[in-house]
This record gives sequence, structure tokens and C-alpha cells, in this order.
Amino acid sequence: MLFRSADTLCPIKLINPSHSVIFDGTTIHIYYANKGDGLPRHDHRYSHLLACVNGSLVIRKEGIEVVLNKNSKPVNLKEREWHEFEALEDNTVMITAFAEGK
Repeated sequence: MLFRSADTLCPIKLINPSHSVIFDGTTIHIYYANKGDGLPRHDHRYSHLLACVNGSLVIRKEGIEVVLNKNSKPVNLKEREWHEFEALEDNTVMITAFAEGK
């Protein structure tokens, strides 16, 4: 499914996590993505972490655009803060972690 971000007008191919695990109340999603894959603009009722461990991705949020790669610090996304992310190259690996209700 293709989505078009209202802010960037770039198509983002919606992906689902390749792996998901819940450990001690924290949900961890691992995404394997190719260029253009990601999640279009959305928000959550909880804060969460986004990290890139291979390849590169762009995260867009509240007027900010940041490129992440394996050498970047993870980004903390505040609850109810809209954001989207998109892989900039093939074989990108992204990890998100969050704890709902905490």
C-alpha cells in the first residue's frame, strides 16, 4: 500500500515489523526495509525510541527532518508527537521500542 505524506509529498511504502517481541513490558519491533519503505505520518499515546542499525533512514517530525544511520544516536519520540520514517537505501534495519501505559 502506498501512502503520500502531506508534508513531503513522497510516497512511502507501508511496512510491518519483521520481528516483534515483548520483554518485561517493552515492545520491540524490528523492521527490514528497502528504499522508500517506512511508516507514513502517525502518532501514539506513548513515547518510543527509533534506532537505525543498518543502512539509513529519514525521520520527519514536527518540522524537523533527521537522517539516521548505524552511527547515529537513537531518537526519542514524545507521546502524541506526529512522525514518519522512511528508508533511504535498501537493506535498512530499524528498531523501535516502547512501553504502552507506562
